[in-house]
Amino acid sequence: MAHLLLRIHSPHRAYCLPGHWFMSLLGIPYLLYNARLYSRREHLLDVTEIFNTLNLEKKKRLFKLGYVIMLLCLSLFWLLLSALDDEE
Repeated sequence: MAHLLLRIHSPHRAYCLPGHWFMSLLGIPYLLYNARLYSRREHLLDVTEIFNTLNLEKKKRLFKLGYVIMLLCLSLFWLLLSALDDEE
């Protein structure tokens, strides 16, 4: 399981470069959430029980999508900010 998590979250290790520690801190909850799902084997869904948990699963997925979009927006903001600082 550990090698699977390392492969999935290898892009987060790129944030550990000097000066990018804040983004790596923002990625830690996402890493821990996925590690918890894999360790409890909750990342697998039973197709016969999916309609019993559909609303909960939709809420989880939408929250996770919102979190990833927030990280993307922050990354793009800091990318543009650093590009504009280089021009000055």
